[in-house]
Amino acid sequence: MSNEYKKLKTKHILIIIFFSSAIIAFAIWFLLFCRVKTVNIYNNVYTTSEDVEVSSQIKIGNHMFGLDLEKSKQEIIKNNSYIKSVKIDRKLFDEINISVIEFKPSFYTNYENEKYILSDDFHVLGKYEGDTETVYNLKEIILPELKTCEVGKKLELNSGVISEYEEILKILLSSELGDEISRFSLKSKYDLEILYNNKYTLVFGSHKDLSQKISTCIKAIKYIGEKTPNVTGILYAYSPDEVSFQITGGA
Repeated sequence: MSNEYKKLKTKHILIIIFFSSAIIAFAIWFLLFCRVKTVNIYNNVYTTSEDVEVSSQIKIGNHMFGLDLEKSKQEIIKNNSYIKSVKIDRKLFDEINISVIEFKPSFYTNYENEKYILSDDFHVLGKYEGDTETVYNLKEIILPELKTCEVGKKLELNSGVISEYEEILKILLSSELGDEISRFSLKSKYDLEILYNNKYTLVFGSHKDLSQKISTCIKAIKYIGEKTPNVTGILYAYSPDEVSFQITGGA
């Protein structure tokens, strides 16, 4: 056997040993050291970071690549009614980042003598036992008779579908009146009224031509405000082109 052959064989053996050692070292590192050290929670306003982390079932010391991230997302949403969606990422080899998008609490409604907090798309976010109106600046919304009002789920009506009222609400909120509406009364599609700026009650009756009715009311409110700024009253907007005004108080 020539010296050249011996050198080449030795070189091959050393290469095999080197790569085998590297693979073994990586496997040991992967199994022993690739562990969760930090869980970061982002974008939560109404849900505590602790609640998000606990419901994710991700614990310090878990193997980074042994986690079922899809299951963690489902558990976070299932156990935290304010959370709409979740994104979970692995960062390097020891950090987990959890980013959430939450429903915004916008309204409260009464159901079976209790107050429930709602999002603007009628998801039930929770009960509130205290002065609900001042929490998150919630506004009262009166709805048709409810079939279910279950925390973590969308409202259901005894008759009709809640999406119809969601569309009505969107029209009201996106109008020029939106931010100054103090109370919403959507008892049925044919019995709609709002309290504007705690000063004027706007009675629309039917949901038909609602955008036009709102526009006509806005013009009437501006006119009334200029001519008689200190009065309160009711605006009847049964027609999209005509409004009548009834004074109820003020000087």
